[in-house]
Amino acid sequence: MPQKIELIRSTEGEKQSQLKRLREFKARHRDESGPMLARLQQAVIANQNLFEVLVDAVRCCSLGQITNALFEVGGSTEGACSPAFARPDGDRAQGRPGGCADTISRQAMSIELRTEFNSPT
Repeated sequence: MPQKIELIRSTEGEKQSQLKRLREFKARHRDESGPMLARLQQAVIANQNLFEVLVDAVRCCSLGQITNALFEVGGSTEGACSPAFARPDGDRAQGRPGGCADTISRQAMSIELRTEFNSPT
């Protein structure tokens, strides 16, 4: 029998604190996020391994910015997903849940969290 896991919601204060941190992060990296997102999109279009670019991107772009940039090119460029991030079942459908953009977004979130917890604030 599966274990029941209780869902814990953030308080309004925690939510507002995170939104404030996101606004501050975006403001701090305003000048570098645009070029980095363009670099990420070009790597997708060129079918390059995205891991290195994602490691750089999470230092100056939010997960939402990265995801939106990936959906912009992944939704309109056939076959743009790097094989390094394709699902084992071969699903390379960009923009669909479980497809390449979702897989890459999850990888970016993992890198972002590791970077945040390992960096001095």
